[in-house]
Amino acid sequence: MCWVDPFGLAKCPTLTHGANGEILSAKATVSKAELRTGSGTNQSSRDYARSLGNQTDDAGHILGNVLGGQGGKGNVFPQLPGINRGEYRVFEEQVRKYIDKNGTVDIDWAFKYGNGGTRPTEIYYDVYQNGQKVLGRIFNK
Repeated sequence: MCWVDPFGLAKCPTLTHGANGEILSAKATVSKAELRTGSGTNQSSRDYARSLGNQTDDAGHILGNVLGGQGGKGNVFPQLPGINRGEYRVFEEQVRKYIDKNGTVDIDWAFKYGNGGTRPTEIYYDVYQNGQKVLGRIFNK
């Protein structure tokens, strides 16, 4: 479920789920106007993410807060704190800077589960503009 922002700013990506509720893929379009309009996670979304992963996991935003992503259950997944607060955050900032300079992009995520379960072991994060891939990154565990 995605929180409804009365101003229409914070958003959730469109998600595809597997049989166990795990996120298989996500898609979002982000414009310059949406940058830095997101929201932080809350206790409910942190509890939800940890129910899919480990009790020490962060509730990582799929669509980052700096890209307009909201912090509710419809936009989080279980993520290692070191990756969420490290390389994932750094890449989100690169995406934000790209959008700020070049305009609207489409973002696709693919979540892989090497050990089954509901906690991803790989995340493919690709950014497209006018159908051309402009940024991409693979995050492991």
